[in-house]
Amino acid sequence: MLDRAIWTESCKRFYYSDIQAIIIQETSASTVYTVLLAWFMAILGLIGLLLLGKLVDWGASWAILAFGGGELLLLAWLVGNWLLGPSCACFIRTAVQTERLCAVKRIRTARKVVATLRPLIEQAQAHLAVAPDQPVPARLHYAQPFPTELPLRPYDGRAHGILFLGLLLDAEICAIDLFFNHVAITLVGTTVTAALSILTIAALVKQHRSTLPHGLKGLTWGIAGYIGSSYIVSYFYTLYLTMERGGPVQDQWAMIKYLSSQDPFQSPFLFALLVCYGVVSLVLGGVGLLLLRSFRRGRGAAAPAGERQPK
Repeated sequence: MLDRAIWTESCKRFYYSDIQAIIIQETSASTVYTVLLAWFMAILGLIGLLLLGKLVDWGASWAILAFGGGELLLLAWLVGNWLLGPSCACFIRTAVQTERLCAVKRIRTARKVVATLRPLIEQAQAHLAVAPDQPVPARLHYAQPFPTELPLRPYDGRAHGILFLGLLLDAEICAIDLFFNHVAITLVGTTVTAALSILTIAALVKQHRSTLPHGLKGLTWGIAGYIGSSYIVSYFYTLYLTMERGGPVQDQWAMIKYLSSQDPFQSPFLFALLVCYGVVSLVLGGVGLLLLRSFRRGRGAAAPAGERQPK
């Protein structure tokens, strides 16, 4: 087995006679890729449709081609991910170690690997076979079956709780921004969005191989997609305002004040954007807190009386 990094590579050798099992564990990576790619395609297409009239008036054919090329690239990536099939993690188990085959990431590829290695392993271990009518020699010891799931790490969801509370705060800021236009509100909203990005990354790291239920894990990935798409939409909206203003602004503070001066009730797109952000943040934060509360209650009921739960 060969592991390659940017500047280094390491080689590990496994004898066919030492291999006890090849484990194929299906993962959700392919589903996550599909959802994120479809989300980004929808967002890019929506932005392209909203800006199409302005781009035609300005004669910016290169921008129209860029939007179309981006959509085609995302579509090709989406179709390729679907054609590759479900994703997986593949492991080789011996008596002393369990090593992951990092190059095998799809179930179709893993089955081909197993089909190739099976006759070689059976041939190398033929001397270990015991006839059904013969007693098993005392020197032969059979290992316990390897679990299909790797051990999960205890986790109480504290980072997720902070993330969900931050989403509720973001929903409140969006509601305030609908009726009050001020630089302070824009700065606070930008700070909260940046903090949500950091909290989302921390939550994704914490939930990896943890006891957190799949519903909360999937919700966190959805929040990651939501925050990523909000950055993309905000970027193109800022670009649109910049072009509408007459060109780029050298002074960032002046640009922030210009963004803060936009009245949502005079701009249907900005109004819909703030309402959408507020509702999505409220729903994601509220549902997340309810799921986290249910998880903690079930976790506390399952623990022995008097035993403190690990964090």
